Amino acid sequence: MKIVHVPTPCKFVEAMEEAKKTYKLVFALFTGEKAADGSSWCPDCVRADPIIKKHLETLPDVCLLECAVKRSEYKGNPKYPYRCGKFRVAGGIPTLHWVNAPSGFDVPPVGEKDCSNDEMVKMWVSFVKESISK
Repeated sequence: MKIVHVPTPCKFVEAMEEAKKTYKLVFALFTGEKAADGSSWCPDCVRADPIIKKHLETLPDVCLLECAVKRSEYKGNPKYPYRCGKFRVAGGIPTLHWVNAPSGFDVPPVGEKDCSNDEMVKMWVSFVKESISK
């Protein structure tokens, strides 16, 4: 699995389009920004990260866009770029999207409450596996 760090929302579309050229499956994980030591201001994101990566690694040809969310810009800001548009946080972070799902598939994102739930992420990834095998 290739992991691409997307440091700011203005870099998201470029990173997504580049990943879609190379990888069969592209996912975006909107997650709390990490400090140089790997720590994050978002405890839910810290819990979810290894669960999400464990299950995504079971898929072939994957790119994960890790989209950093800066607390100072995000908190209380309804106009924050990742709160608007097609690929937006589902209530809060972390949120996981399948950004290049096949046309006609309505795949809801995994929202903040489910990203750290091993069974929910496993079930969602199983759905992705079934979708790509059709």
